[in-house]
Amino acid sequence: MHIYPYKTEERLREAKNTLNRMNITKNPDELKRALFSFLNASRFCMGPLLKDYKNKLDRFNDWWNNKADFLERNKLCSFFRNLRNEVIKEGKDVLKINWAISDSSTMNGPLQIDPDGTVFKGQDGRWTPIEDVQGRKILSWDFHKRPQGYNSISAYSLCKNYLDILDGIMNEFIAKFGQLK
Repeated sequence: MHIYPYKTEERLREAKNTLNRMNITKNPDELKRALFSFLNASRFCMGPLLKDYKNKLDRFNDWWNNKADFLERNKLCSFFRNLRNEVIKEGKDVLKINWAISDSSTMNGPLQIDPDGTVFKGQDGRWTPIEDVQGRKILSWDFHKRPQGYNSISAYSLCKNYLDILDGIMNEFIAKFGQLK
Protein backbone atom coordinates (compact mmCIF):
# COMPACT_ATOMS: atom_id res chain seq x y z
CA MET A 1 0.00 0.00 0.00
CA HIS A 2 1.39 3.39 -1.01
CA ILE A 3 0.81 5.90 1.76
CA TYR A 4 0.68 9.57 0.84
CA PRO A 5 -1.56 12.38 2.17
CA TYR A 6 -2.90 13.59 -1.19
CA LYS A 7 -6.02 15.25 0.23
CA THR A 8 -4.08 17.03 2.96
CA GLU A 9 -1.57 18.24 0.41
CA GLU A 10 -4.37 19.48 -1.85
CA ARG A 11 -6.01 21.50 0.93
CA LEU A 12 -2.66 22.94 2.02
CA ARG A 13 -1.99 23.95 -1.59
CA GLU A 14 -5.40 25.64 -1.70
CA ALA A 15 -4.60 27.53 1.52
CA LYS A 16 -1.22 28.62 0.12
CA ASN A 17 -2.82 29.80 -3.13
CA THR A 18 -5.44 31.84 -1.32
CA LEU A 19 -2.76 33.33 0.94
CA ASN A 20 -0.91 34.43 -2.19
CA ARG A 21 -4.14 36.04 -3.45
CA MET A 22 -4.51 37.79 -0.10
CA ASN A 23 -1.01 39.18 -0.46
CA ILE A 24 -1.43 40.64 -3.95
CA THR A 25 -5.06 41.69 -4.19
CA LYS A 26 -5.87 45.38 -4.13
CA ASN A 27 -9.59 44.78 -3.70
CA PRO A 28 -10.97 44.64 -0.11
CA ASP A 29 -13.86 42.35 -1.11
CA GLU A 30 -11.47 39.91 -2.79
CA LEU A 31 -9.28 39.96 0.33
CA LYS A 32 -12.25 39.01 2.50
CA ARG A 33 -13.26 36.17 0.15
CA ALA A 34 -9.68 34.90 0.04
CA LEU A 35 -9.47 34.97 3.86
CA PHE A 36 -12.68 32.92 4.02
CA SER A 37 -11.16 30.31 1.66
CA PHE A 38 -7.82 30.35 3.48
CA LEU A 39 -9.45 29.72 6.86
CA ASN A 40 -11.55 26.83 5.56
CA ALA A 41 -8.75 25.14 3.63
CA SER A 42 -6.23 25.45 6.44
CA ARG A 43 -8.70 24.39 9.13
CA PHE A 44 -9.70 21.17 7.37
CA CYS A 45 -6.40 20.13 5.80
CA MET A 46 -5.56 17.64 8.56
CA GLY A 47 -8.98 15.98 8.62
CA PRO A 48 -8.22 13.59 5.76
CA LEU A 49 -5.21 12.19 7.64
CA LEU A 50 -7.43 11.18 10.51
CA LYS A 51 -10.18 9.87 8.25
CA ASP A 52 -7.86 7.88 6.00
CA TYR A 53 -5.45 6.44 8.54
CA LYS A 54 -7.03 6.25 12.03
CA ASN A 55 -7.04 2.63 13.23
CA LYS A 56 -5.57 1.57 9.86
CA LEU A 57 -1.87 2.33 10.28
CA ASP A 58 0.40 1.00 13.01
CA ARG A 59 1.44 3.78 15.41
CA PHE A 60 -0.71 6.37 13.59
CA ASN A 61 -3.18 6.86 16.44
CA ASP A 62 -0.46 7.68 18.98
CA TRP A 63 1.31 9.95 16.51
CA TRP A 64 -1.94 11.73 15.63
CA ASN A 65 -2.97 12.20 19.28
CA ASN A 66 0.37 13.92 19.88
CA LYS A 67 -0.14 16.20 16.87
CA ALA A 68 -3.77 16.96 17.75
CA ASP A 69 -2.67 17.93 21.27
CA PHE A 70 0.03 20.19 19.79
CA LEU A 71 -2.47 21.86 17.43
CA GLU A 72 -4.86 22.43 20.33
CA ARG A 73 -2.21 24.00 22.61
CA ASN A 74 -0.27 26.05 20.05
CA LYS A 75 -1.20 29.77 20.31
CA LEU A 76 -1.03 30.40 16.58
CA CYS A 77 -3.08 27.32 15.66
CA SER A 78 -5.69 28.18 18.31
CA PHE A 79 -5.82 31.74 16.98
CA PHE A 80 -6.62 30.58 13.44
CA ARG A 81 -9.12 27.96 14.64
CA ASN A 82 -10.96 30.66 16.63
CA LEU A 83 -10.63 33.16 13.77
CA ARG A 84 -12.27 30.69 11.42
CA ASN A 85 -15.15 30.20 13.85
CA GLU A 86 -15.61 33.99 14.12
CA VAL A 87 -15.62 34.48 10.36
CA ILE A 88 -17.47 31.38 9.17
CA LYS A 89 -19.84 30.61 12.03
CA GLU A 90 -20.46 34.08 13.48
CA GLY A 91 -20.03 36.23 10.37
CA LYS A 92 -17.61 38.63 12.08
CA ASP A 93 -15.38 40.99 10.15
CA VAL A 94 -11.91 40.27 11.56
CA LEU A 95 -9.85 42.39 9.17
CA LYS A 96 -8.58 45.94 9.44
CA ILE A 97 -8.07 47.17 5.89
CA ASN A 98 -6.38 50.45 5.07
CA TRP A 99 -7.29 51.44 1.55
CA ALA A 100 -7.46 54.46 -0.70
CA ILE A 101 -9.19 55.62 -3.85
CA SER A 102 -6.66 56.59 -6.49
CA ASP A 103 -6.46 60.07 -7.98
CA SER A 104 -7.58 58.69 -11.33
CA SER A 105 -11.02 57.74 -9.96
CA THR A 106 -13.93 59.33 -11.78
CA MET A 107 -16.14 59.43 -8.68
CA ASN A 108 -17.63 62.79 -7.79
CA GLY A 109 -20.32 64.20 -5.58
CA PRO A 110 -20.63 63.77 -1.83
CA LEU A 111 -19.13 60.46 -0.68
CA GLN A 112 -19.25 58.79 2.68
CA ILE A 113 -17.12 55.84 3.78
CA ASP A 114 -18.23 53.62 6.66
CA PRO A 115 -15.69 52.03 9.01
CA ASP A 116 -16.16 48.69 7.21
CA GLY A 117 -15.09 50.32 3.94
CA THR A 118 -18.50 50.60 2.29
CA VAL A 119 -18.65 53.71 0.09
CA PHE A 120 -21.91 55.61 -0.18
CA LYS A 121 -22.76 58.30 -2.72
CA GLY A 122 -25.10 61.07 -1.73
CA GLN A 123 -27.73 62.29 -4.15
CA ASP A 124 -31.04 64.03 -3.51
CA GLY A 125 -30.74 63.51 0.26
CA ARG A 126 -30.26 59.73 -0.06
CA TRP A 127 -27.10 57.66 0.47
CA THR A 128 -26.69 54.74 -1.87
CA PRO A 129 -23.94 52.11 -1.46
CA ILE A 130 -21.55 51.88 -4.38
CA GLU A 131 -20.70 48.27 -5.19
CA ASP A 132 -17.75 48.70 -7.53
CA VAL A 133 -15.54 51.58 -6.47
CA GLN A 134 -13.18 52.28 -9.34
CA GLY A 135 -9.61 52.97 -8.26
CA ARG A 136 -9.96 51.43 -4.79
CA LYS A 137 -6.81 49.69 -3.63
CA ILE A 138 -5.56 48.13 -0.41
CA LEU A 139 -2.65 49.86 1.25
CA SER A 140 -2.31 47.34 4.12
CA TRP A 141 -4.33 44.80 6.08
CA ASP A 142 -4.22 43.21 9.51
CA PHE A 143 -6.39 41.32 11.98
CA HIS A 144 -8.37 43.20 14.65
CA LYS A 145 -7.06 40.74 17.25
CA ARG A 146 -3.73 38.93 17.28
CA PRO A 147 -2.39 35.99 19.24
CA GLN A 148 -0.28 36.91 22.25
CA GLY A 149 3.38 37.27 21.34
CA TYR A 150 2.79 37.85 17.61
CA ASN A 151 2.48 41.64 17.47
CA SER A 152 5.66 42.42 15.56
CA ILE A 153 5.00 40.50 12.32
CA SER A 154 2.60 41.17 9.48
CA ALA A 155 -0.77 39.46 9.18
CA TYR A 156 0.53 37.77 6.03
CA SER A 157 3.47 36.35 8.02
CA LEU A 158 1.07 35.09 10.71
CA CYS A 159 -0.81 33.16 8.04
CA LYS A 160 2.43 31.90 6.51
CA ASN A 161 3.75 30.73 9.89
CA TYR A 162 0.50 28.86 10.49
CA LEU A 163 0.77 27.11 7.12
CA ASP A 164 4.40 26.24 7.88
CA ILE A 165 3.24 24.42 11.03
CA LEU A 166 0.62 22.46 9.09
CA ASP A 167 3.07 21.73 6.29
CA GLY A 168 5.57 20.46 8.87
CA ILE A 169 3.00 18.02 10.27
CA MET A 170 2.21 16.72 6.78
CA ASN A 171 5.92 16.30 6.01
CA GLU A 172 6.46 14.50 9.30
CA PHE A 173 3.61 12.16 8.41
CA ILE A 174 5.24 11.41 5.05
CA ALA A 175 8.63 10.78 6.66
CA LYS A 176 7.17 8.51 9.33
CA PHE A 177 4.53 6.59 7.37
CA GLY A 178 5.13 7.21 3.68
CA GLN A 179 7.57 4.35 3.20
CA LEU A 180 5.30 1.70 4.71
CA LYS A 181 4.03 -1.05 2.49
